[in-house]
Amino acid sequence: MSILDRYLLRQALRPMGATVLIALLALLAERALSVVELVIGWRGSLLIVFEMLSYLIPHYMGLALPAAFFIGILFAYSRLSRDSELDAMSAGGYGLVQMVLPMVWLAIVIMALHVALVSHLQPYSRYAYRAAVHAVTNASFLSLVQADRFVTIAGTTYRVERIRRDGSLFEGIFLHTEDPERGDVVLTSKSGEV
Repeated sequence: MSILDRYLLRQALRPMGATVLIALLALLAERALSVVELVIGWRGSLLIVFEMLSYLIPHYMGLALPAAFFIGILFAYSRLSRDSELDAMSAGGYGLVQMVLPMVWLAIVIMALHVALVSHLQPYSRYAYRAAVHAVTNASFLSLVQADRFVTIAGTTYRVERIRRDGSLFEGIFLHTEDPERGDVVLTSKSGEV
């Protein structure tokens, strides 16, 4: 790899890195609101919020990486053209293929990274995110519900007479919620399992 190839790659990688960072921050900030609302609503900790957001990074990286590659190349070659560096390279004996070849190699590397991201990392991180959502909602629910106490969670009032086994079998269940269409809804049951 020549000095000029490294120079061209450096010109593309700077805006590309900045674009990935900005895109990830913007996309994660948008999702952070709903994650914080979910975790705080179920009385979770701030560490859980960061853990859940980290599970979303591969998903958003799959969106940000191709866009960042495009913007990196666009900015690099427009700056090289504006500063007449492309003309200087042509005058120095570099052809169009030689000027584009470093970006082709970069595209191959990004394509391989994107394939690995989409085929392996995204499914695992998506599963981990959903498992974390399930754990936050269920673990918090089980820790909030206590025997012979009224507890209101997300607009629904719960009361359980007895809690058996590992805390997932309830006896003497009472639920009350307000439905805009049907009014007050009251459910009772002898037993139930979460």
